[in-house]
Amino acid sequence: MIHLLYALKRILIFMNYCARFIFLFLCTSQQILPESMVLDFPLSGYAYAAYSGVLYTGAADPLAGNTYALAAGGRTGDSFIPLAPKTVTFNLQTDQPNPLYGAGIAQLASWGDKPLVVKSGSLDTLYFYNTVSFSQGEAKLSLIDCKN
Repeated sequence: MIHLLYALKRILIFMNYCARFIFLFLCTSQQILPESMVLDFPLSGYAYAAYSGVLYTGAADPLAGNTYALAAGGRTGDSFIPLAPKTVTFNLQTDQPNPLYGAGIAQLASWGDKPLVVKSGSLDTLYFYNTVSFSQGEAKLSLIDCKN
């Protein structure tokens, strides 16, 4: 019985050290992230696609020319990939103006591994990324809107 209590005490001491390490890591993680992970505008929110490990972020305010109005960061990458280029395949038509280009994002969620977006200024429209595929830091996108 004494050996069991001694072993339990050692386990609790070890767990205490692990908890301290995790806390220290979380407190200092902002300093150790690569500079390329920093987005220089306020975010309205984020959505995590658990299956693929992709974190989607949305810009809080409209910003002219912002291709990072919606961006994706993977668990293995060291930077965000812009998902709001100037042109996309929109409602099944190629090379169309992207309604999310430079937009502010009011709401952001994920459905499966794809982002669902409500743009600020047009709260009656839901934008759904039909296709999001990544290849060497670039994204191939197909976007569909649903009104009302």
